This record gives sequence, structure tokens and C-alpha cells, in this order.
Amino acid sequence: MADDKKIYSRDHVSHWKDKLCHFGKTVDGKRIIQKDWGIRVQYRGRREEFPLRSPNKDVAAIKARDIWLSLVGAGWDKTIAQYKLGTIVKINYPTVGEYISEYKGMQVMDRTREGYISMFRKIVADINNLADDRRKYDYKKGGREIWINEIDAVRLDSLTPDKIQKWRIAFITKAGKAYDKIDKATNSANSYIRNARCLFTPEVLKFIKKLELPAPLPFEDIKVEPLKSTEYKSEINTSSIKELADNELHVTIPDINDQNLRERREPLLLNEMFKMFFLALGCGLRLNEIDKIQWRSISWDRSTINLPTGQKEALGHIRIETTKWFRPKSKRGRVIYLFRDDEYAQKVLGYLRFYRPLAKDEFIVNGNRPKEGENKYYRCEKVSDGLVKWLRKKGIKDQRPIHALRAEFSSYMTQKYGVHFAKRQLGHANVATTENYYIDQNLYTEKPTPDPDVELKARWNRYLEERKVVPK
Repeated sequence: MADDKKIYSRDHVSHWKDKLCHFGKTVDGKRIIQKDWGIRVQYRGRREEFPLRSPNKDVAAIKARDIWLSLVGAGWDKTIAQYKLGTIVKINYPTVGEYISEYKGMQVMDRTREGYISMFRKIVADINNLADDRRKYDYKKGGREIWINEIDAVRLDSLTPDKIQKWRIAFITKAGKAYDKIDKATNSANSYIRNARCLFTPEVLKFIKKLELPAPLPFEDIKVEPLKSTEYKSEINTSSIKELADNELHVTIPDINDQNLRERREPLLLNEMFKMFFLALGCGLRLNEIDKIQWRSISWDRSTINLPTGQKEALGHIRIETTKWFRPKSKRGRVIYLFRDDEYAQKVLGYLRFYRPLAKDEFIVNGNRPKEGENKYYRCEKVSDGLVKWLRKKGIKDQRPIHALRAEFSSYMTQKYGVHFAKRQLGHANVATTENYYIDQNLYTEKPTPDPDVELKARWNRYLEERKVVPK
């Protein structure tokens, strides 16, 4: 009687020699058998094929044995990553941090996308009782980084749509019973959700390959209400605040050679605050625009601008555009005209001419040197903090006092030149933004002027009609 065939354990190379096989594939209806050996392995209810990439049976058997040992010791994911080239191993139960990391790797990051991430983390922190953690303010000793890591450690599948909806209701309820505060909280909650769910759009999800995403996704079927009233209500006496700024901030600049730094520091800071003040109130610039605007953006050339209300002479203009240090919120940028019939615009040009010979570098407002391509940090933070404190002492209670100056500029421009021109000066994508957020309707009594583009087209069509010319 022949001896029974010897049985080897699975950690022995000889066991796998008898298990090797040749994989095949069909090309144009023909079955092609590969020369290299392969192996089919089943472990804990899962079965996978591994190409061993060798026509030598002994070499292939050693690889098969190594695959088995890796499965037992490290599990499926690491074994596939190591031995099955070209296979994307998905991470099961990904965390918030893993999703954000994957998102950043698939996008060109800018301030807008950073804002999406910030608002998403805000919602996650609220749901997981991390919002009131004082460590989030600790930028110097690493407390904020630890706080963000705790948020990022939250599993994505724990953020179900019902939890998001409960968070929204709790956020609005926390505002109290006053209707104006409820409307404000509703707008805020809706804004958080609208921005955060931009991380989960179909355009983004098609690039997320390495994560096994939960179903449903966090913001699936979450509805937001229409925008409540966001009408700007002016609380600023612009004539008074201009006079106060001119008297208290536009002070004598000390001798640059004065060695007493303590005596020089305060007036120097006050003058930088004054620059920031008149660029916001007199030109409608955003804080980040003021922070990084350069002297080369100022044009002293006079020009004539055609408006629906007639021709206006501009004494100069400021161009907001992409630079080495800065990219504007509206990608195309914009031009702010300073008109002759605007008394404060004339003063702004006078202030700029006064400060130009005193500039220490290419930036209008003096501050720290920015890093190239770094657009999310303010280089003039001490100046803006000082101006905010000064404005609050003068009775401006707005949550963002410097931005309130921009809104005052908008209301003034709308009254004087019409809402469509104000929209252009502010750099808004559409007129609705200007009307909803930047105009005090109690002050704005003029009938809005037509959109210049629409008016110009209508005049052109009338011209053609008079001459009976059919436009191409």
C-alpha cells in the first residue's frame, strides 16, 4: 500500500506548493492563462486572490507562506496593502480628522475651504460637548492643537443626520425667546450647515477613495430654512466718528531717529489704526484686504467714470487684485473709485499722500512681514485689535466693528450712486448680498438705479431700433 501523502501545516512552504494556481483573464473573447503563479487564500470568512509574480514554484510558495503569516499576524488590511499591489485599502470607520486630511489632499486649499472645515469642526465640537473647552484659545502652549485632535478623533459614522438636526434645534433654542435673536441664531445655524456640508458634495466624494464612508452621510437630507432678515441697522454717527478718528488717531508722528521707543510706540500704533479706519470707512475694504494692501494698488490718476446717474470724475482709485501675498475673496478683484464730489474720498487721498513718504515697506499698514502664499493670518493683528478697542469705546457695539465701517461705506455708496455700483465697489457676486447685508434700509430712501450693464444694453438696443438695424 502506498504511503499516505504527508500533510504540512500552513506555516510550512510545502503546504502552499500544492495550492498554487495560474490565474487567467479574458481578452477579446479569448482566455489567456498567466505564466506567473498565484494563490487563493481564505481567512476568517474572507477570500482573496494574490498574484505572486513569479513563474518559479518554490519562490511563489515562499511568498504564499509569507502572505498567510502576515494575515495571521497583521490582518487583512495590512496584508493586502503589502502584497496586493495596486489595491486601495479603505479605512473602515474613518474619523473626522481622517476625512479632513483626505479632503485637503484632494483640494487646492484656500480661505473658503478652510472655512468649511472650521464650521464642520464647530458642529462636531458642539455635539460632543467640546465647544466650551478653554484649551481652544491656547495657541501658544499647544492646548488648541490637543483640542482639535480630540474633535478629529470623533468617528464620522457617529455624526448621523438626526444628531445634526438636534444640534441645529438646540443652537436656535439657546438664543432665547426674543424673535430678533431667534432669527439671528437661525441664520447662523443655517450658515454653519451650508458651509460644512460643502465638504460632502458629490464633486468632493468622487475623489474620496481611501475611506469607507458611512451611510447616511452627516448632512444627508438636512434642510435649512430661508434666510431670515439680515438687514443692516446703522448704529454709527459717521460724521462724529470721522472727527474723533482724525483728532485721536491721526496724531503727530514722532521723529524716526528718536531712541525712546516707549515714547514712539503709541503714536505710531495710533496712526496705523487710523490708516485701517479710513480704508474701511472711506474705501469699504475688508480687514484682510487692508491687512495686505500695497502702495502699488493706489492710483493717483484722474479718470471719468460713466454711471447711470451721469459722468463722475474720479481723483484716483484703489485696485484690489491678486498679489504675491494675497488673493481677493472675489477672484477677479475690483476697483474702488474715489470721486471728486465725495468729500471724504478727497480726504482719504490726502491721508494716503501724507503717509506715502513715511512707508517702511510696500504695505500701506505697517505690520509683520507675511509668509509667501500665507493668506489666513493677519500681519497687522495688533493694529486691528487696537482699532476694535477704540471703536468699542466710541459706542460701536457691532460684533465686528471694523466690518461695520465697511457696511457704512456701502450704505453711503448706495444712497449716492445706487445699489448696483455699490455692489461693484464692495466686490459682491450679486446685488442681493449688498441689499441683504450692507444697506440700512431706514437710511436708504432712493429708488435703486438700474444695473449699468442692463441700462447700457437697453440704450444700445434703442439706438439700433431707431436705425432699424437687426443686431447679430
